[in-house]
Order: sequence, then C-alpha cells, then structure tokens
Amino acid sequence: MFAFCTILFASCGKKATVKSLVSDFMEQNMVDASLYDLKIGKIDSTRFLSADKINELRKLNGPEGLYKKNVKYTEGGIPRTLTYVNVMLIKDGEQRDTVKQTFYLDQELTRVIAMK
Repeated sequence: MFAFCTILFASCGKKATVKSLVSDFMEQNMVDASLYDLKIGKIDSTRFLSADKINELRKLNGPEGLYKKNVKYTEGGIPRTLTYVNVMLIKDGEQRDTVKQTFYLDQELTRVIAMK
C-alpha cells in the first residue's frame, strides 16, 4: 500500500510540474492564453524524434492563430529522450471548443522543447 501511495503522489507531483511548465510557456507565447483552461493528459517519454523533426515542429508554431509568430523556446540542446504530454486547451470552459496539442519537454521537466 505504501508503494502505491508513493507512486500516486509522485505522479501527481509530476503532473503539477508539467502543468506549470506548459502554462508558463503558453502565457509567454500564446496570443491570448487567458481564454483557455489547460487539461493535462498522459505523460510519457520517447526517443523517436530526431533533432530535424524537432526543428520542423518549432517552425510550425503550433495551431494556427493561437501562438505569436516567434515562439520562444528556452535555449539549450535537444535531448535524445523527451518527455511528452498530451493536453487539451478548453476555451472559455466549453468542452466542445477544445484544441488538442502535444508538448515535448526535457526529462528534467524544466524546458519545453517543441509542440504540435
């Protein structure tokens, strides 16, 4: 039971850290982040994105019209293993008015590396 509780609390802590990191990124880079509530989904890791693919995602700038033209990513190298999270941006509390995105983060959960 103790192990289950430990895993549960660690998972909640990780979700809170990811939500904070993604929220901060959105505040800095979205045209108007105040319109959206953020719902965090599955958090996992991948090694299947190359540096070229990451750079391609960065050029796309996320869904059209949501983000400023020059999205700013924290400087640093592109890690080989990335943490990714699926999120739903819910506009004005309306479930039918949502945007789904995937954010790619470093393993330490300190930087947004790319989004799609």
